[in-house]
Amino acid sequence: MFNEIMVVRCIVKCLCIYCIPSHPIELKGVVVTPVFFTKFSFRIRTRTGAVVDHLTIQGRDEGEAQRKLRQMYRDCEVLEARRLAVTGRAGASFEEVVDLLSG
Repeated sequence: MFNEIMVVRCIVKCLCIYCIPSHPIELKGVVVTPVFFTKFSFRIRTRTGAVVDHLTIQGRDEGEAQRKLRQMYRDCEVLEARRLAVTGRAGASFEEVVDLLSG
C-alpha cells in the first residue's frame, strides 16, 4: 500500500503518467482508477497545404488524440490515422520511476 500511495502522490505533484497503478486504489476515501493512454500516428495536410507525416499523439482513444491534434493544427485535414502498437510494459514500479527521475 505504501508504494501505491507514493505513486498517487507522484501523479498529483508532477503529472507523471508512467507511475499510474494497474488497479484501482483508495486514498483518503477517493478511489483512483488507472488511466491508460494509447499512441496514435497521424498524417495530415495543414491549412497551407503542407503534408506532415508521423505526428504521434497520446490519447485515451482516437477521438481525444484528434482533438489534441486539431488544437495544434487548426483547420488541418487528416489524411491517415492509425493506432501504434504498444511495446514494453504498461507501467512501472515506484522504484523504477525514482531511478528514472534521479538518474
